[in-house]
Amino acid sequence: MTSRDVATLSEEQLAHFDAEFRDWFEYRETLQGLLETCVRPTVLDVGGGNGRFLDNLLAAFPDCQGVLVDNSEYMLARNVEHPRKKVILGSALSLHETAAPESCDLITFNLMLHHLVAASSDSTTASVVSALKAASRLLRPQGHIVVYEQVYNGLLAAIEPGAIIFALTRLRMPLFTPMLRRMGANTAGVGVYFRSTTSWTAVFKAAGLRLLNRRAVHRDSPSFIRKAAFLMRDVGTHLFVLGKEALTESR
Repeated sequence: MTSRDVATLSEEQLAHFDAEFRDWFEYRETLQGLLETCVRPTVLDVGGGNGRFLDNLLAAFPDCQGVLVDNSEYMLARNVEHPRKKVILGSALSLHETAAPESCDLITFNLMLHHLVAASSDSTTASVVSALKAASRLLRPQGHIVVYEQVYNGLLAAIEPGAIIFALTRLRMPLFTPMLRRMGANTAGVGVYFRSTTSWTAVFKAAGLRLLNRRAVHRDSPSFIRKAAFLMRDVGTHLFVLGKEALTESR
């Protein structure tokens, strides 16, 4: 799996994500416990976009060094310069070009793994697993990966809302795609793949990572019609803390 196999958003679509980082204060509580024992920790923010998250982190933790990698020059241009921040044009699937093996104390994926979409459901999952494996190689033995992601849990175990949304947003149809965008599906025509708690956990396991902690930090309130259409039970944003070696696994 290479970066050429993964779909990319247009500048018009990316502009939708040029915003402040949501849930920073809840996220900071998690970071505090992960970074307080590190000496001059290095943090790699994968798909960091406009840099708002990493800027908040560097302000809160003055001993940290930050590296932001993103595949969009449009988003990288929106970063504010910072003496402890390095900005790199690159792909989540080519992280070996970004940092040396076992050089990072913390690696973050914030609302970006669901954008690593490919031609099919299986190849999309493979792209996410590849990105996490690539990140794991850059992680120091006691380091952590934090995934901040949307979680779509379904009414039926056998049918994932994210799979339905993926199938619809991958379609490229002259009338249907613009209609989906008007309805709020900004990624229509390119694709997006949200996952359930169970599905995310399986992806992490496939990447050779252990779930150390999971925290629900934000609960969304989709309309009844939207929930019924996609067979949703609940939707929200979760923080997943992952490590190479875990003594315990919390659910």
